[in-house]
Amino acid sequence: MKRWWKTGVIAGAGVFVAALFALGVVSVRIGSGDSALAAPGDAPATPTLVAVAIGQLEEASGESFTVDLRAAIRDGTPGGALRFFGDEVGYYNGGVRTLSVEDGVIHVTGGGGLFKPDGTRAAVRYSAEFSLDGSHAAITVQGRDYTYTMEGTLDGFVHVFTPPAPAS
Repeated sequence: MKRWWKTGVIAGAGVFVAALFALGVVSVRIGSGDSALAAPGDAPATPTLVAVAIGQLEEASGESFTVDLRAAIRDGTPGGALRFFGDEVGYYNGGVRTLSVEDGVIHVTGGGGLFKPDGTRAAVRYSAEFSLDGSHAAITVQGRDYTYTMEGTLDGFVHVFTPPAPAS
């Protein structure tokens, strides 16, 4: 059991580092001076706010959903992704359209594609909230002909931070 727990912690840390790379908070520069490899064009702006929620949303009924939120506000524009998976609801992967943090709760909305358990795909919108202490998480999904809400606690990692300004 300890081995599985260690694997989960290591995997969670790896996902967190990957999220930082994906959001542009952390970058790697290869080489030095003028010959260093760098991405073409201007460097992306440093995010002013980063929100991450990764783990298992556990409902009181015992049902469990895997959740992965990685969002940021960059140049005043929110972006990122929310993914979740549940045996009864399927797999969702969509973008973040709004992001705010108020009174210790992350609020996000967006839309994208839901792959239902029967293999069909549906366009949906969502609204979600995650308390910073993990004590409450809720995701409401709205499709053309259905609406459902997953609600419970989040067993995992929830964090909001403001990245430091890049060194000159």
